Amino acid sequence: MDHLALGAVIQPDGGCRFRVWAPRRKRVTLALIAPIARRVDMAPSKDGFHVTDVPDTRPGQRYLYDLGKGELRPDPASRFQPDGVCGPSMLTEADFSWQAKTWTPPPLAQWVLYELHIGAFTPQGTFRSAVERLDQLAALGVTAVELMPVAAFPGARNWGYDGVFPFAPAASYGTPDDLK
Repeated sequence: MDHLALGAVIQPDGGCRFRVWAPRRKRVTLALIAPIARRVDMAPSKDGFHVTDVPDTRPGQRYLYDLGKGELRPDPASRFQPDGVCGPSMLTEADFSWQAKTWTPPPLAQWVLYELHIGAFTPQGTFRSAVERLDQLAALGVTAVELMPVAAFPGARNWGYDGVFPFAPAASYGTPDDLK
């Protein structure tokens, strides 16, 4: 596991490493919200990062960073914001190891791209509902899909160009596992 990864990264041996860049703060505290509520001081480094390892955290744990003076903020490198961009961040499994299948892409000259906006592609506007219609795109001759921006944004619907959390898919579209 990369010890320099930003945000909350679940460790192979259990627990989680939290790492946030806050160079103007002398002290940052991790505020674990639910299901286990407590506060953990983070160790500052010379390069402006604050880091802590918490052994008993699991996927689903919600958290914020306390920057002092009542400034509770979500993780800027959050992988999921289930309650919106102002709510607490949530730990998710970050394993996106794709299972290799025997598929070879067509030569670039034969690509037919389809720009797919998750929020407008189906009535439900979700990752899962889009998957159910991929066969229809293939039948049209589409050979590659480009997802329009899916980064978390304020509100429920959006074109995605003003995403706030570039590592987190918009919760209104579904979970990180749905995107996977």
